[in-house]
Amino acid sequence: MCSFIDQFGDKIVSTHISDNDLILDHHMPVGEGKIDFKATFKRLIDVGFKGTLNIELPRSNEDRLLSKKRLEPILDELGVLEEALKP
Repeated sequence: MCSFIDQFGDKIVSTHISDNDLILDHHMPVGEGKIDFKATFKRLIDVGFKGTLNIELPRSNEDRLLSKKRLEPILDELGVLEEALKP
């Protein structure tokens, strides 16, 4: 993931967020797969990403809220939570 960001970071304008097992795109709630979201968001910050973060989960609003709850401490630790929550 980070190598993709390094290569195409200036072209990324939006993200669709879900977790997976790094093999198939299962669209699982954040924390139920193997994606290192802290490292991924850190790299996005490093390349100057200012786009949208879209939680993309087809199953339920509960899964979306769970993912948001799990992402907030990561974004807060990276110092971008307030900016990320702006509409």
